[in-house]
Amino acid sequence: MAQTSVSCPRCRQPIVAEINQLFDVSKQPQLKQILLSGGANVVQCPQCGFQGPLNLPVVYHDQEKELLLTYFPAEAGVPLHEQEKVFGPLIKQVVDHLPAEQRKAYLFQPQTMFSFQSMVDQILEADGITKEMREAQEKRFELLKSFLEITDGNYDELIKENNELINEEFFGMLTQIIQMSAGQGDEQTTNNLVSIQNALTEKTEIGKVLKQQSETIQKTIVELQELSKTDLTREKLLDFVIANSTDMQLNAIVSSIRPALDYLFFQILSEKVENTEGEDKVSLESLRDRLLVMTAAIDKSMEQQMQHSKELLNRILEAADLKQELMQSLQGIDQLFVEVLKVEIQDATENQQSDRLAKLNQIVEILQSLNPPSKEVEIIEQLLALPTEEEQSAFLEENIDDVNENMTNMLSNVITQAESSGQQSEELEKIKQLNKLVLKTSMKKQMGG
Repeated sequence: MAQTSVSCPRCRQPIVAEINQLFDVSKQPQLKQILLSGGANVVQCPQCGFQGPLNLPVVYHDQEKELLLTYFPAEAGVPLHEQEKVFGPLIKQVVDHLPAEQRKAYLFQPQTMFSFQSMVDQILEADGITKEMREAQEKRFELLKSFLEITDGNYDELIKENNELINEEFFGMLTQIIQMSAGQGDEQTTNNLVSIQNALTEKTEIGKVLKQQSETIQKTIVELQELSKTDLTREKLLDFVIANSTDMQLNAIVSSIRPALDYLFFQILSEKVENTEGEDKVSLESLRDRLLVMTAAIDKSMEQQMQHSKELLNRILEAADLKQELMQSLQGIDQLFVEVLKVEIQDATENQQSDRLAKLNQIVEILQSLNPPSKEVEIIEQLLALPTEEEQSAFLEENIDDVNENMTNMLSNVITQAESSGQQSEELEKIKQLNKLVLKTSMKKQMGG
């Protein structure tokens, strides 16, 4: 985004604003939500107090969906050939940023949107969100507003009139809005929304079903937490999984302890399948198939996130101004990005790519200047400095609230990277042993998710 002088839509006085007319979500995914939520190019005039979005020409690009959309406000009355002068440089930025082999035909045939709403609709359609789905969501939102207008807590008549609309999707929307309201510190609205949620939970059939499901999931997680406090083996974990094998329970278990469902776990499960007959065998086979699907879904999501982090890193490295590109991409930088960065530094060091290594180290220095080392990193460093396994175990128990999935992922990634490159050392063996201790300890907290 660039600071630009624009005219206030109300009083026409010049104001300075952060303007962005190119929304390349392949490069900066966070821009998509900003655009869809109406948060793009919002200005505030110090002269007349106007606050709202500017209606500006926009180019939207999504490489994955092969979308290149252009929108020029009709009220501007700008001829087509003049519009092309505006869009040309923006589209050129999109094309120039892509390697030659990724420049497909859609890039040279941008779709013209005649209204901002039509652009939003096109983006949502590409995400599989149909017009019917959007209209249904609008009805649910209007119904929620009607509930909020009731001040005496008597929702019975409104529930009766809108029973079909009060479904699982409505409860999902209500939960999201409660979380947003609480996050914004609006205590009164949050309390009102919670009161509505409680009433609907008690007075509707779907509410009662969802409440029962929630209680079942919570009970499963609590039992799993209690089990983890014992000497939890893969065999004991398998017995627990078998005893809690509905799809709802399995989803909760897999989401909580994916690292524990490793190759050896599935090997034990397969051996149990082979040694079982009849309906029990069929049931175990079904359990194995469902677990494989669920773990594969989590792994695929992680792979996609990893790929996105790699692409983001490469874009930063290829930028003319590395620091500026990095600062513009901060919202996309997370722990996974940091892990990818570490791998790339290791590869550049081994392959003696001095120029690339210098840029990678520059990224590290900038990130370190912005953020101190994470608590997980500090704890791992402290653990590695302890001489015995007993001291490490005691330290982990003392700091169990700070042991989480990020920590186990960090250690697992270090081990995987070292083994894939053929490294073997005393330090690696120490990290492997530490990983086992951390995984065992983290299950006591992580399973509660």
